[in-house]
Amino acid sequence: KKCHEDGSKLKCKEKCHRKMSCGHICSGGHKCFEHPNKKSCRDCTNIERAERKKRQKAEEEQRKANERNVKEHIKKLENSEDFDKMWCTELTRENPETIEKYLRIQDAVKKAINQGHRLFPKITKIEEVRNLKVHAKFLEKSLHLYENEIKSESKLFFHGVNDTMLESILKDGFTLPDESWSYGAGIYLTSDSTQSRNESQSDQSGKMLYCQVHLGRSWTAKEESPDFNAESLRKLKKDSVFVPRSTKEEGGESLSDQYIVFNPDQVLPNYVISYDLEFQPSFIEVFGPDFATSKKTILPKREFNPDDVLQKHFKFVEARFLNMLNKVRKTNVYEITKIDFYENPALKERFLGKQREFEDKYPNSSEAEPIYGFHGTNKSDVVCEIMNNNFKASTQGKFGAGVYFSEQPDYTFNYGGKNNLILARILPGKTKECNYVAMNSDLCTEGYESHGAFKNDDGTFKEVVIFD
Repeated sequence: KKCHEDGSKLKCKEKCHRKMSCGHICSGGHKCFEHPNKKSCRDCTNIERAERKKRQKAEEEQRKANERNVKEHIKKLENSEDFDKMWCTELTRENPETIEKYLRIQDAVKKAINQGHRLFPKITKIEEVRNLKVHAKFLEKSLHLYENEIKSESKLFFHGVNDTMLESILKDGFTLPDESWSYGAGIYLTSDSTQSRNESQSDQSGKMLYCQVHLGRSWTAKEESPDFNAESLRKLKKDSVFVPRSTKEEGGESLSDQYIVFNPDQVLPNYVISYDLEFQPSFIEVFGPDFATSKKTILPKREFNPDDVLQKHFKFVEARFLNMLNKVRKTNVYEITKIDFYENPALKERFLGKQREFEDKYPNSSEAEPIYGFHGTNKSDVVCEIMNNNFKASTQGKFGAGVYFSEQPDYTFNYGGKNNLILARILPGKTKECNYVAMNSDLCTEGYESHGAFKNDDGTFKEVVIFD
């Protein structure tokens, strides 16, 4: 610098050797006067690039290995003497070699009952299907999805069939229908065992298929499109269509999620389930309008009498309990030892009156429909008080004032309900979602009839607070 220049304002143009915020010494070619923390670290960039390449290489190697395994599996099937054959093996509880599969499929059907259908399928026969040619096509299709599913398990869904359809499917696999329905001429599948009954043809035979399905990338349908087909999916670079369950508010009628595929090779029938369908009566239909306030104890039985309405209610409550368990905790084993059934005509009339009030307030809306909630208690005298005089709303609570319920039975275990649970029909009305209000809050949000906290992926709440 020259003698008259201020040295404090000069910028050193030597190479920077300061330590950056990441801990590395600056090696990006920055000048000394440049702030290294505002520049990208060359070492970090190189490390990230190397790790990304390593990860991509590992994924590609895994993909190729999985692809080789699939092709070897296909070749093994093709070389089998039974490649052109199809056979069914009946699964029974009495056979020690098949009882595990039988109970697993029985539980799958039971847990997939949609209570909104008010139907109860009683399984009469389960058969395991083997068709090596169809299986080989199914495996081959997994190699050509937009989303490669080789390294992940395909999903299981139900499909309703009649006898004519069943014979053709078991012999040659699925085929696309000639008739186009709400979302095109595809193969319709559902996660609810009772919906598969509704979706089968008019000459229903009480049979449904439990199938493996390669969904790949799914496109979510927002409105009906009867002209949808495989070409439509290719343009979207998708492999399947997902139709979420509808509500009255949305103008729909389907209570179940549905999936549609337009390539038959994406579906592999695994089991044929034969059943007798029982209509689930309402409480009033069972006991009549003059049923006095009383308790009826229902015990589990090995056999099932379709004419015994109390046994039907036991199955209804048991299915509701199992279906709504926390998915993470379903590995735990819970057993219902007995059910005490109560009916109170006075409380019922008040409940129906409130429901009519909601129907006028929220016409054609799901907000006027009741849901089922669990309430835990370990005090028998409290149960008697509730059954005779109804719940009493608390004046304060973590999520506001009201009566606390949960749509997940095991969530109520934290509130003393591990041995005694009350299952009640509740009217949440318009629900305000609030994951936290304030400890000991007396809030009842204006314009709403309930609070909902900790919302699950399926739209249910772990905490439901009813104001009235």
